[in-house]
Amino acid sequence: KIISFKFKKKFSLKEINYARKILREGQFDIVHVFYSPAMINILMAARNIKTKIVLYRGYCGHIHWWDPTQYFKYLHPRVNAIWAIAPAVENLIKRNTLITSPYVFTVYKGHHPSWYNNISPYPIKLKYNLPENAFIITMVANARKMKGLRYFIDALAKIPTTFPIYTFLIGKGLKTANIEKKIKSNFLHRKVFFIGHVPNPLIYVASSNCFVLSSIYGEATTKSVLEAMFLKIPCIITDIPGNEPLMENMNQGIKVPPRNPDALAKAILFYYYHPQVAQYFAHHAYEYVNKTFHIDKTVKNLLQKYEELLS
Repeated sequence: KIISFKFKKKFSLKEINYARKILREGQFDIVHVFYSPAMINILMAARNIKTKIVLYRGYCGHIHWWDPTQYFKYLHPRVNAIWAIAPAVENLIKRNTLITSPYVFTVYKGHHPSWYNNISPYPIKLKYNLPENAFIITMVANARKMKGLRYFIDALAKIPTTFPIYTFLIGKGLKTANIEKKIKSNFLHRKVFFIGHVPNPLIYVASSNCFVLSSIYGEATTKSVLEAMFLKIPCIITDIPGNEPLMENMNQGIKVPPRNPDALAKAILFYYYHPQVAQYFAHHAYEYVNKTFHIDKTVKNLLQKYEELLS
C-alpha cells in the first residue's frame, strides 16, 4: 500500500493528526522514517500506539545529548531503533543516548552492479579539446563546506600546470567567488572545469582516470564514491570516520588526511605516474563494494534487523 503524502513542516498539528489517523488505521508493525519533518511529526503522532518507530541517519555529526532539538528526533524516548549507514554514525548516536536507549544498528546502503551496465563514458577529451594523454579527475558534490573543495584546489595548485591533468567539478553551487579566485590566482583556470548540475554525472565519472572526495567531516559511506567504485574508477578519499568502510585495506584506493593538500596532491600524482597500480586498486575496490555494498545484502540485513526489533 502506497500513501502519497509528504511532511512539509516540522511541527504541524494538521500533519500530526493525519499521521496518527494513518497509524491507527494501518496497525503497522514498523514505521521507518527518513527525513526530519516526518520524524518529528510521526513521533508525536505515535503516542500510545504500539507501532515500532525506526529512524534513519546518514550523516556523521550534529547529534549531541545536550542539544534539546535532538529530543524531538533521534533522542526522543518514543524511538525504538535507528538505522545508521556507517559504524561511525552508530557510535556517535550511542555516545549521546544517555537518557534513551534505542536499538542502534549499522546496515550499509547498497547498490546493484547492473545499475552501471549502461553508463557510457562521455567523450570528455573531444568535447573539451584536451590532449590525448590528458589525465582526468572528477568530483561529484553539491556545494557544502564539509566537501573540502578549497583543500582540493590547494592540492591541484601544487601540481605543475605543465602536467596534462584536468579536473571536472560536477554539482550545484561549486563555482563560488572564493573558489574562482583561488583557481585564477594559481593559474588553474584552464585546468579546472565547472560542469554544474547535470542529469547523469556518472558519464563524466566513467570517463575519468581518478575520482576524488576531499570531504573534511560529516559524510558517511558517500554515494558518489561508491558509484565511482562500481564504475571501476580509481578513488582518493579522505579518512574521515564516516567513510572508513569504503576502503577495507590499502589495495582498494588511497586515503589521505582531511585538510591536507600536500597528501592529496601526492595521491593524485601517484595515480598519474602509476596507471597500472591505479587500475589494480580500482579492480579490487569493485570486488570489495560488490561484496560489501550490494543491494541484496542491504535488503537481507535490514529485514533481519526488523525481525530482531519485533521479536
